[in-house]
Parts: sequence; C-alpha cells; structure tokens
Amino acid sequence: MRGCEIVEIKDNLKRNFFRDSFYLIIGKIVPIEPLHLDLEKFERVFILAQIWAGNIPFPMRSFLFKNKDALINKEVVFVSSSGFGERNKSFVIKLNKIPGNLVKKSFIYNRKQCKFRKIQRLS
Repeated sequence: MRGCEIVEIKDNLKRNFFRDSFYLIIGKIVPIEPLHLDLEKFERVFILAQIWAGNIPFPMRSFLFKNKDALINKEVVFVSSSGFGERNKSFVIKLNKIPGNLVKKSFIYNRKQCKFRKIQRLS
C-alpha cells in the first residue's frame, strides 16, 4: 500500500463576504502559507475543495498559480461535493483557464450522492 500526504491550503485572510465575493469575481491571487511539501515526488495530486458560487476558491487558485510548474507533468484530479453536483462540470473549464491546463480529471458529486456514516467518538 502506498501512502499519501495531506496538506491544507491556508490563506490567513479573515473571511469577509464583500471582499471574498470581489476576489472571486476578479480571480484574485492571494498569499498562501508555504506547503512544506515537495510536489516533485508525486505523480498524482488530488485537490479537494468546495466550489464557491460557481468559482475557483481564491486559496486554490493561488495554490495552482504558485505551483503550476511543479504540477504541469502530474495527474491533477479535482474532487468536490456541491449542491449542484454534475451541473458544476463547467467549473472544470474555469479551472483549466489557469495556465498549464492542469486538471486532467474531475469528480464533482451532489451531496445527496455521497453517503456519510456517523463516526462514534471514542472516549
């Protein structure tokens, strides 16, 4: 079995509806925290993110722009769950307007398609 590494893309901005909406509309690139991860050692990278009002979340956009050279020869897979499911497929077109046409596969599920099980807390 092969392992994986999970990192969180953080932008350290305090959420503000009006500013965040504006950043989404203009496609703002924001400063993000360093990943402390060598993307060169991976052949496949999964990006799990929400879709923000039909747009690329600006932390994710910033990650893709900042790391486009390291991701260019990787299999980049986008995974998301949303209320619209497959109707958000046009979102991948927006993703691939980012230089490098990075996202090769996408899985966008409707929340109703996902079955969640309750996890009991061990105490």
